[in-house]
Amino acid sequence: MKVKWIHTFSHQPILIYSELTSKRYEARRVEYFVGGSYALASRNFEQGGTRLSSSRIPEIAEINRDSQFQAKEITEAEFNSIWDI
Repeated sequence: MKVKWIHTFSHQPILIYSELTSKRYEARRVEYFVGGSYALASRNFEQGGTRLSSSRIPEIAEINRDSQFQAKEITEAEFNSIWDI
């Protein structure tokens, strides 16, 4: 899943990529920030100050009900190309 977060917080990500399990828990996560920095997390790895959510991730339609988020599904290949930065 790819989520664009529309906000003005300088220390929060503007793009969040999440690889989800079949039960909608995060397995891996990549966050991008204004200026090009990024953070990564998986079940056994954290870099850049992010971590996996301990909660189930809502469905895309539910996320998109909040106008500050633009979520969409992406393929496993798309996620892996982001993860392999």
